[in-house]
Amino acid sequence: MIALLRIIIILFYYIFICIYGIFYCLIKFKSKNNVLIISKLFSKISVLLGVKVKIHQYNRLINHDSCVYIANHQNIYDLFIVSCIIQNNTVTIGKKEIIFIPLFGILYWLSGNILINRIVSYHSFNNLNNIISNIKKRNISVLIFPEGTRSKNKELLPFKTGAFYIAINNNMPIIPICVSNTNSIKLNRWNNGVINIYVLPKLITYNYNNKNLREITNYCFKQMKNKLNIINDVKNY
Repeated sequence: MIALLRIIIILFYYIFICIYGIFYCLIKFKSKNNVLIISKLFSKISVLLGVKVKIHQYNRLINHDSCVYIANHQNIYDLFIVSCIIQNNTVTIGKKEIIFIPLFGILYWLSGNILINRIVSYHSFNNLNNIISNIKKRNISVLIFPEGTRSKNKELLPFKTGAFYIAINNNMPIIPICVSNTNSIKLNRWNNGVINIYVLPKLITYNYNNKNLREITNYCFKQMKNKLNIINDVKNY
């Protein structure tokens, strides 16, 4: 009963956000903060899920020039949890198939997020260089899930190198973000506890080049994996 009620409320709120967001983005089509505004609305769904989101070291997220945020990707709840950390002038990168999701797909595109062609490898130089050119032209930051797909559990999947190629070739700092396990969220339970988000220290990329690509990728993976192992094993904060 709880799950059904929650799904109905979330569905109506989702439709409201999408319709409102589409009209808002049509009016503010070129605004760099469209994704931030829409993300704030989606983040409210965490309350409907019975979740309290606690962000640690929030100050590490703010007052940056263009940068690359990387975060672990677990499940559909990321839309409502990770949206809590979206900053000014920040967009995400998604596959073009997102455009076919009813209402949300149009909103995702209109708000200024970057869509890539799934048929063309994410790691192809053309794809990556087009993204780099887009970021430079718009002077924006980007949030990327370097695993490339949902992990669906506590384990962090190996990172793809695309996010780090973008950071190095744009001289953008990398800010790793760790989100505690969201697979424990149950729709039939009123209180789903606390989801902790830890912002790790930024990594400056100015002194690196493509020869260091795998080195930086592995370093960030180890840093995030170690932190996730800690926060997912500790029940109380």
